[in-house]
Amino acid sequence: MGILKRKLNIGRKGQLQIQETILTVFIFIVLIMLGMIFFYRVQSSSIEGDFKNFELDKLSIDFITLGDLPELSCSRAGIKESCIDTAKLAVFMSSNNTKDSRNYYFDRFGYKSITINQVYPNKNSNKCSYSRIEDCGVWELYARKPTGKVGSKIIRDTPVSLYYPKDDSYAIGILVVEDYET
Repeated sequence: MGILKRKLNIGRKGQLQIQETILTVFIFIVLIMLGMIFFYRVQSSSIEGDFKNFELDKLSIDFITLGDLPELSCSRAGIKESCIDTAKLAVFMSSNNTKDSRNYYFDRFGYKSITINQVYPNKNSNKCSYSRIEDCGVWELYARKPTGKVGSKIIRDTPVSLYYPKDDSYAIGILVVEDYET
């Protein structure tokens, strides 16, 4: 009888050790899973921050190079100047009505609103168009707003020089770029 009791104790001891091993492996797996979830959340927030920084950098680059577009820049005797030609602005606004040009500029700018407001010598709130270059002061170059909910809006503005080729004169304007995040 003593031998049978001894075998039962050894079997229970082995079973207890197996249960301890299984519990240890289970806790180890749970800790690994929690570590992976934490790492995933940290990485996703880091990627989201990097994406926002990329969008801000892209907006800055678009903002800086906007005046260098051949559709808007002015030149004298083939020499490029640092100004925006109002005659080209008028043509740009009128040609922006075709589907191909809307798609082209949407690929270039995305959801943005680009406006030039003349502030000197005459501050005028009349909207400019192809047929109305004189006696106007607001040039709405590009406007594409998202149809759904707008997450946030970033507004950048800078002074620009406006060139009027008809009377060979210059004016000062404010270039305003509004960037919409969806």
